[in-house]
Amino acid sequence: MTSRTHPNPQLRALRRRLRQVSARQWPGLNRALAGLKPGDDEALHAFEQRLEQAAADVARRRADLPTMRYDEALPMVGQREAFLDLLRQHQVIVVAGSTGCGKSTQLPKLLLEAGFGARGLIGVTQPRRIAARSLARRVADELGEAVGERIGWQVRFAQQAGERCRVKFMTDGILLAETQGDRELRGYDAIIVDEVHERSLNIDFLLGYLRRLLPKRPDLKLVLASATLDTARYSAHFNNAPVLAVEGRGFPVEIRHRPLVSEAQGEDLDLYQGIHAAIVELNGEDPRADILVFLPGEREIRDAHRHLEGAGLRHTEIVPLYGRLSAELQDRVFKPAGGRRIVLATNVAETSLTVPRIKFVIDSGLARVMRYAPRTQVQRLQIEPISQAAAAQRAGRCGRTAPGICIRLYAEQDALRRPEFTDPELLRSSLAGVILSMLSLRLGDPDRFPFIDAPARRLLHEGWQVLFELGAVDPQRRLTEVGSAMAKLPIDVRLGRMLVAARQRDALDEGLIIAAALSIQDPRERPAERRGEADQRHAVWRDERSDFLGWINLWRDFERVAAEQTQRGLRDWCAQQLLSYPRMREWRELHRQLKLLVKQLEWTINAEPASYEALHQAILVAYLTHIGERDPKQDYRGPRQRKFRPFPSSALARSGGRWLVAASLLETRRLYALEVARIEQKWIEPLAAHLLTRQHYEPAWDADQAQAWCFEDLLLEGLPVVRRRRTRLAPLDHSQARELFLRHGLVRGEWRLRHPALSQHRQLFAEAEAKEEKLRRRGLLRDELELAAWFDQRIPGEIVDGRSLLSWLRQADQSSLQRLRLSIADLVVPEATASELELYPTSLDLGGLRLPLSYSFDPQNDADGVTASVSLADLGRIDPAMLEWLVPGLREEKVVALIKGLPKVQRRHYVPAPDFARAFLEAHPLPRGGLCESLAAFLTRVTGSPVAAADFAAVSLPDHLRLRLSVHQGDQLLSSDRDPAKLIVDLAERSR
Repeated sequence: MTSRTHPNPQLRALRRRLRQVSARQWPGLNRALAGLKPGDDEALHAFEQRLEQAAADVARRRADLPTMRYDEALPMVGQREAFLDLLRQHQVIVVAGSTGCGKSTQLPKLLLEAGFGARGLIGVTQPRRIAARSLARRVADELGEAVGERIGWQVRFAQQAGERCRVKFMTDGILLAETQGDRELRGYDAIIVDEVHERSLNIDFLLGYLRRLLPKRPDLKLVLASATLDTARYSAHFNNAPVLAVEGRGFPVEIRHRPLVSEAQGEDLDLYQGIHAAIVELNGEDPRADILVFLPGEREIRDAHRHLEGAGLRHTEIVPLYGRLSAELQDRVFKPAGGRRIVLATNVAETSLTVPRIKFVIDSGLARVMRYAPRTQVQRLQIEPISQAAAAQRAGRCGRTAPGICIRLYAEQDALRRPEFTDPELLRSSLAGVILSMLSLRLGDPDRFPFIDAPARRLLHEGWQVLFELGAVDPQRRLTEVGSAMAKLPIDVRLGRMLVAARQRDALDEGLIIAAALSIQDPRERPAERRGEADQRHAVWRDERSDFLGWINLWRDFERVAAEQTQRGLRDWCAQQLLSYPRMREWRELHRQLKLLVKQLEWTINAEPASYEALHQAILVAYLTHIGERDPKQDYRGPRQRKFRPFPSSALARSGGRWLVAASLLETRRLYALEVARIEQKWIEPLAAHLLTRQHYEPAWDADQAQAWCFEDLLLEGLPVVRRRRTRLAPLDHSQARELFLRHGLVRGEWRLRHPALSQHRQLFAEAEAKEEKLRRRGLLRDELELAAWFDQRIPGEIVDGRSLLSWLRQADQSSLQRLRLSIADLVVPEATASELELYPTSLDLGGLRLPLSYSFDPQNDADGVTASVSLADLGRIDPAMLEWLVPGLREEKVVALIKGLPKVQRRHYVPAPDFARAFLEAHPLPRGGLCESLAAFLTRVTGSPVAAADFAAVSLPDHLRLRLSVHQGDQLLSSDRDPAKLIVDLAERSR
């Protein structure tokens, strides 16, 4: 504890006295002292009273410490002075002591002797509940105490620790949970982390948390106790903390290897036959000695118990020992009666507990270990060989009181090939599960957490991705409500997510069956020589829609037979159906434990069968990235460009649907999907919304809907789950939707809007377009971008479609509406002047006969140019020579074309042609006679070089420079041509 020194001598003295208060009270008193002001006698007096009371509390606790009693024969007691000396000099000590040295029971007493336990508790963590309870009883007995007084214990849902408690044994999970309300562990002045060599997740979490905490709590002492000599990494983790090595106590232990092979017959024995044979062998050494048998799990303990009870062992008590055993039954192990005992134990008895009177050990060499398989992305509890260090620990449990014998039920060469140490749980766990636990325990950012063996950042990133996929964390990596629920389930995170989803969909009953099934090895056996028979027998449970329903069917059948048959009958039924009886029992046991847990969480288990949709949506939520769509080659394409097929043994191997989901993917020669089921494509989008990326393309305008739209694809890590769906563009790209609306809906008029402010717009656009036709010049009308910009400046930015525009128009003020009124000047560029447009009249005056004119600027069309409309009755009144003059706006272009069309020998006299054309038109402002005759006379007179009207008649002119006559009778168009004489002849012939 650090604090600033105070210049006032009285306050300095008070600060020194702060060392006498409890660790829990120190922060508040330290803050109060820092806030004292010189001269404030009343506040000073009040503070002194608080300080006196706090110091008195600690003094009472110190006076209430028990009298120390030690077993001087224990090696740990022999290192008493060395330990106390290190404790005075260092904040952290690593104690390495082999089994039987007394570290678990003597270290708490040594800390009490050193004065700890007064300013706070001495906390002792154990990996298992059974060890926490039994060690508390053992230490209390050694001190002549009642358990729960000054020596107490606490495990999940139970504790014995009163107000006078000085030493509290607890599971490491309890201490981690206490960090939620006591971040600096002010309730403790010393902590012992026992069995650190086991490297459970909780132990690794504690070591990282304490490493961060110690600089903030220099008064807190930490002792790490390990049963192996692999202590260098623990020392390095805590700034090269000193290591105290304590030799073990005991007698020599003889190791015998008895692999499960019958030497007489050359046949394999099963595990229980091997145990029985080892007991028979040990009976030859000492038939009254107690034996400790190590087995991988509770199920194997129960099976071994039944086997040995039927073996006729006389004067022998068979006692189980495992973590979930009741406290009453555990006491039978540690308080033996007079007879001989065979103790059947899990690895709980390796180091955490010392079972009294053990002379012989039988080691199966197996343990049940939770291990994550990255390939299948499933975390399974599986039985596997133990490490050399664990084997040494097991052997060390005998020979405590006399020379011992350890029989290993595996070969010596097998023992030598095994890994030296057990893998830390962190390295065999799903990092998604690790991160989830850390978030639930509020241990901070896993990427920065001081692990002893830090996982690769890439693997941590993948763990975060899995949690986000499952909805356990949000995009900011904060734990969600779903994640909190998942963290309470001690199973693979995907199975946990499935159970949370199943609970929400009234499918928890089926979900529990499936979660337990996927957590064990498949109980369905397919021996090579009976593969066909196995498939036939297992087919009765198959469901062509879902392998998961196959598990449900098998479970229901097994439960039915179990209710009707004896244990022997159930075993026989399993053998007939080619089912592994031990694995079926394991499935049942795990299901029982999960069911008990969800009941403790007060989750409701559905009584009615869940629907296919409800159950498989719950499964889909947990395995969203394990979906696939069938391709033409009958393969399934999944996210991340994966291609797979259902495993050949799957019910869907030949008849899978278009879409399916798989619980895991396994790569052999190819990628196979294991445990698959048909799903509906429509389920995917709502469940995977947080994972989907959207691709939008082909934006377009919909005149009927008066809005912009586009096509949309939804992809799940590259797999399209929705293709070419029409969707509104505005929510996706507001600016582009607005641009299309302005250009198409308003500028091009592809939306018919009836509103006074905009009703005249189409008429103005038509007038402007007509001017372009007259002037034969595109570009007079302002381009679409300019016109769209005009609307953009006058229409609020949030308007993107017809509906929003109409809504705004209904409430817009008159000023806004007035600004929306277009004029012709707004539509036409300044170059298109009124005087220029006068050169293109709307009618042609032929001396009392007025012909309406229309204009077209379309060289590919017969109507290109100027068309004069004439009735059949008036056709004969037309002077063809007058038609040569066209309209004023085209005369200069026509005259230039006539001059340039002359033969070279003639036209060389009239260059430059445009100058002569302008001079001619200035001399002939009004049409008189034929154009060709007038032009010939003018050029001859001006240049002296003769040219005749007939010369111009031979020039080929573009159609738009020749007036087109359109003859009609009433509303009927009779004919049209650019040659009046030909038109008259044609119509005369028709009339005949």
